[in-house]
Amino acid sequence: MEPTKFLKIASEKISNNPHSRLSLLTTGLLNKPDCIIDIHTHIFDEKCLTVAYILLRLLKSKIFESIGLELFSSDSLIAKKEAEIYDDLEIKTSDVEGEWQRLENEIESLVEIIEPIELFGFDLKEAFKVLKKQSMLEVYDNYIDNFSILKLPEFENRPFIAGILMMDLETGWGIKPEKKLFQQIIEIKQILLQRPIVPFLPVDPRRADHNDPNENLYDLFLSAFTDPETPFFGVKCYPSLGYLPSDLRLDPIFQICAEKNIPVLTHCGGEIVSTFKKSIQVCDSTGEFEFTIPGDSRTERAKYLNDPELWIPVLDKYPKLKLDFAHFGGDTNWKNHHESGKNDRITTILKMMKNPNWKVFTDFSFNVVEKELFNAFGKELNMNPDISDKIMFGTDYWVVLPAGDLLGMQKEFLAQMKDHQTTLLQSAPLNYLIS
Repeated sequence: MEPTKFLKIASEKISNNPHSRLSLLTTGLLNKPDCIIDIHTHIFDEKCLTVAYILLRLLKSKIFESIGLELFSSDSLIAKKEAEIYDDLEIKTSDVEGEWQRLENEIESLVEIIEPIELFGFDLKEAFKVLKKQSMLEVYDNYIDNFSILKLPEFENRPFIAGILMMDLETGWGIKPEKKLFQQIIEIKQILLQRPIVPFLPVDPRRADHNDPNENLYDLFLSAFTDPETPFFGVKCYPSLGYLPSDLRLDPIFQICAEKNIPVLTHCGGEIVSTFKKSIQVCDSTGEFEFTIPGDSRTERAKYLNDPELWIPVLDKYPKLKLDFAHFGGDTNWKNHHESGKNDRITTILKMMKNPNWKVFTDFSFNVVEKELFNAFGKELNMNPDISDKIMFGTDYWVVLPAGDLLGMQKEFLAQMKDHQTTLLQSAPLNYLIS
């Protein structure tokens, strides 16, 4: 679809009122004064993902830092180094179905070896139950029943809404998960009829070059946002998968988001999942060109693509755009802040939130399982009361499960943030979603 046609249809069919993009079930809960919100969750199942994604997440896990890789044979999937995983992605030689079965077998063997051991108060077996879920609805229900703050006595029976974020590995890594993106959108729409969620559609500028309506960026956006019964609510960006937010192919998306009060959330945290390419195709007013990503390693290049300052041209052009820098810079930057008392990326995000011309927000997702970060985060909340209504609570379920005791750490985190609970769980996310 051509951008001009997209803009015309989107302008005519999408309401400026964010309430019109809420399901009846979600609206009913959001109107309750005690409704609480986890703005950052994931419910993709194994059919939405790849073995490579799971392996990279395992390498980030505290569990694997502790037990090491020596338990596994040299040809084990779990024993692969990060570089090997990215090499497999680049040459695309993986047997998808076979690798999933191999991974499942290795996980089962691992659980048998160390099942009696609980690390960080977290049973390893629980971390992999999600892998065996056959639908995103099952993954969501597992979250609500076992890991959401509704399981904490002080929050049980409260009206609760989850922000559901999707991910486009299909474009970012050039792979083909069992459920393609358009199929995932259909499934999310079915969940909207049954559960109180606000879904965020992943966007990638490279999809603008596809002709198939099931693959094209603008067609997918319209299919997600113009359905009156089950409309999507927001947009999810993941620049470190290989694009710049200023890419001109995203411009029509951001124009509509600004005009229609559609919130945008962008990954601004860890660099473990990113593109393996050293250069990317970028489109600007002069046309399409090859852009060499600054950095001498994959991590450095991913860090560049995650830089919040790359969003400044977008925010200057669309000052009404509501933008959430997810993860508030990420756990690595907060660890640096904890140790040194400051961090450049966190300072940048705080500065951008204070810009009176922009509508910039952030959330503390994933970091909620890192107890040593709580003091640094609390200090910033206390020092910046003028932006407290722009800082939101999020978990990053299920991505964060292997990293620690999610439920236990949520309890400690919210207890330590007692004076800020209402803003983190209620007023800030409401401000982001529907103000």
